[in-house]
Amino acid sequence: MIKEWKLRMYQEGDETGIVSLINLVFPTAEYDMRRWLWKYKNNPYGFLAVVAEHNGKIVGHMSLFLFDVKVGKQIIRGSQACDLCVHPAFRRQGMFLAIGKTLMEKASDQGVFLTSAFPTEPARRGHLKYGFFDVSRLPILVSYFDTYEAIIEKYENLRRISPLTKHFSRFLNYYFSIKREHEPPSVKGLEIAETNFFDERINEFWNRASRNYDMLVVRNRRYLNWRYFDRPDINYDVLLAEKTGQVEGYLVMSTQKSQRRKLGYIIDFLSSSKHVFLNLVHTSIEYLSGQSVDSIRCLMQKNNGWYEALKGNGFMPYLQEKPRFVARINSSKFFQLYKTPKEWYVTYGDWDVY
Repeated sequence: MIKEWKLRMYQEGDETGIVSLINLVFPTAEYDMRRWLWKYKNNPYGFLAVVAEHNGKIVGHMSLFLFDVKVGKQIIRGSQACDLCVHPAFRRQGMFLAIGKTLMEKASDQGVFLTSAFPTEPARRGHLKYGFFDVSRLPILVSYFDTYEAIIEKYENLRRISPLTKHFSRFLNYYFSIKREHEPPSVKGLEIAETNFFDERINEFWNRASRNYDMLVVRNRRYLNWRYFDRPDINYDVLLAEKTGQVEGYLVMSTQKSQRRKLGYIIDFLSSSKHVFLNLVHTSIEYLSGQSVDSIRCLMQKNNGWYEALKGNGFMPYLQEKPRFVARINSSKFFQLYKTPKEWYVTYGDWDVY
């Protein structure tokens, strides 16, 4: 039975209904009000949201959190589509498509030229119906400290021959440890230390380092502090590389526990040179090893030297299905550039889940 609903833009106070709906549709998300406030209300770049309402209750929703994007030599307004959800009782009524179209029209009116997303396959099919296109599947690289639980997780039947599996796991562990033994190249005067705040020097670094990229989210002081130090539901460990007081790069890490495993992530990084990058990676491996993770994962496109540098330091392509990355352009001026996957610089940090 078709139930009546109407669309409208977000209004003050809707967040309670939005968070309740997200937790109903995604019960394992553990989505709380702190996370919503950080991502949207306290986002220094702003946000847009559309809700579907039925008898005063929110039954559908999608939001965009906004940011700046560097395209060539220009800085434009960009966004990421997030937290799409439709109440189970209102599905197959065209709500997803109606919400998406309305939100994109509003974004276009406000000069938001780009919207990206990391959708599930069902959501991807819906996004493609109103102007999104596939950019790429995103490669993930992984380096293991202990492969046993990863093998068992993928091939549960091998638990029955546990001694053989453990012997094979020890062999793989040794292989990865040998691959990670490379000492990073020496960079005179380079110092790497943890930080809990990006000061104004990061803006000068951003201006230098970003010249090497055609398209990426602007990683300046305002964005980085909001993204990694203001977020309330995930703790990040951040390394800062300096030389004679000048920032030469940063790297962001996090850990995640599952029932049987503890995973390490290289979430984001930007570097002034390959040598600085290799020193940051070496330090992050030592740090995460000290956190007793059984593996480290890093998401990175193949379009630059970072991918191959990681492979040369004990990382290998992760064999699970690669995440989807899609985008929608609200300006024909930028369309062709955005459709070229090699132009994008994307890390886990560009994905709101991590």
